[in-house]
Amino acid sequence: MTRRRGRAAVVVVGDVGRSPRMQYHALSLANQAGLEVDLIGYGGSQVHPSVAEHPRIHLRLLSLSFSSKLSRPLYLLLLPLKLIAQVLCFLWVLCVSTPPPDFYLLQNPPTIPTFTVVRFAGLVRRASFVIDWHNFGFTLFGLRFGPAHPLVKIHKWYETTIARQAAAHICVTRAMQQELANNWDIRATVLYDRPPAFFRPSSLEEKREVLGRIDQSLLDSCFSPPAPGTSQWTLRPDRPALVVSSSSWTADEDFDVLLEAALMYDRRVAAIKGEEEPGGEQGGEGGRGADAAPLLSYRQADGRTPTPAPTPAAAAAAAAAAAAAAAAAAAAAAAGMSTGADDARKNGLVGEGEAGGEVAAGAGVAGGGGRLEFGAKFPKLAFIITGKGALRSHYEAKMRRLRLRHVSFRTAWLAPEDYPRLLGSADLGVSLHTSSSGLDLPMKVVDMFGCGLPVCAISYSCIHELVKDGTNGLLFSDSSELASQLIDIFCGFPEGSSVEPSHSPSTVSSYSSFAPSCPSSPLSSSALSSAPLLEKLRAGALATGSAGKWADEWGVNVLPLVERLSGGDVGRGAMR
Repeated sequence: MTRRRGRAAVVVVGDVGRSPRMQYHALSLANQAGLEVDLIGYGGSQVHPSVAEHPRIHLRLLSLSFSSKLSRPLYLLLLPLKLIAQVLCFLWVLCVSTPPPDFYLLQNPPTIPTFTVVRFAGLVRRASFVIDWHNFGFTLFGLRFGPAHPLVKIHKWYETTIARQAAAHICVTRAMQQELANNWDIRATVLYDRPPAFFRPSSLEEKREVLGRIDQSLLDSCFSPPAPGTSQWTLRPDRPALVVSSSSWTADEDFDVLLEAALMYDRRVAAIKGEEEPGGEQGGEGGRGADAAPLLSYRQADGRTPTPAPTPAAAAAAAAAAAAAAAAAAAAAAAGMSTGADDARKNGLVGEGEAGGEVAAGAGVAGGGGRLEFGAKFPKLAFIITGKGALRSHYEAKMRRLRLRHVSFRTAWLAPEDYPRLLGSADLGVSLHTSSSGLDLPMKVVDMFGCGLPVCAISYSCIHELVKDGTNGLLFSDSSELASQLIDIFCGFPEGSSVEPSHSPSTVSSYSSFAPSCPSSPLSSSALSSAPLLEKLRAGALATGSAGKWADEWGVNVLPLVERLSGGDVGRGAMR
């Protein structure tokens, strides 16, 4: 074995600023293992200050600007040259311009040509390499070409062959660990994503500051200025609920689901208030009036759909809700979205009623997933969508075409230090992440839990390893189910009232089922003795986020591996 060099290289063939897990690896290698760390990847987004300013972490950033201003035909013509240039740049950095490390820690995907480049550098520098499996490269490749395409099969062969030459493996879920062991003959250590210490609930002052940087009008709608003779800002009792989602704005993330759910929420609240539809329109082509779900319909755990006979009052409420559903369908069509007849049949229905000028549900009418008592209030929703990506402008145009009165959208790309403050200031997070392999987990949800932020997440095979349905969040399968969850969670907001599910966590995701009454006040005679849904989920999210921080998990699962690869008790170096 070569002598210990006290150095590691973390390799990201992508934007380092948008690779938080690899930044956390670099921090732990420096802080907990006491190593000098070269963090190698592309520039573009800002790296977190704790990484950029660390004395033991050395950023080696390559440019992403090659041929970016060329016309599309010329760009495609020169693309092979661009790839060759990128490979040569990485080889230069890995093999020449940085000191030799004990090992390379490589993010996967992307796989091609990363595995070959790092493997070659390891041979030249006599260094081992470790793969941190975030997903499988061949499954992402299959999204473009189809899983049966010959290129996808070649990609999988390449990925499997080179991966088996790695000295060690880290992965993000138990499901991925089992897949690697059973079908790849690879033993991997599970390192769950955990929030670092700077992901935490925000103070009132931090919330005011970050909202002011995003949008002054949003700040004004959430905070009341200090009273004369005081300096204390206070939250407005009629403030909107802040809902945050982080998107990569790519084709593998169906953002239409969120837009449709927001539209359904808006129309249901409008129906409750008895408002005229925007522009006087009542639906039009694609409207659902005749096909709208019958009042109080719901899905049971076994998939059957019993339908109680509506009372005359309920029938009147159903008519109002049908008009709202028709208007939602028409607005969705105008915005270029398709909600579908299946979603219509699963819509929870609301009736109309007003109390004191506030949004209030009609007595005895089913809301998103429960029965809503007269006087139950619903807030406006302010969605803040963070992230960069190719489809951002496409979806921003769709947002502008929606005629919404109880929902607003804002998009933002935040400084690294502001992102955790926003999560710590929000009331709910939404994750639209689905996995090409079905074996990875959304890190954005981990960050949300670190800030005590409950999450509504789209359901897929291994998401239950992170989101405990009914405990720290809710799982949904389509836009209608998400809209129902928004109704349930925010009924009575911000007074702390919401719908408490009457069923077990194992069936809580069937959110067209009945739930107890949504009280108009925490002191209502119908209020439950246990915590309302929003508070319950918030407590669960906070417990999940505080159960284990990144440094704790890394120290238990990865530090022993680093000690083995570096040939000594490297942890002592952190005390220098």
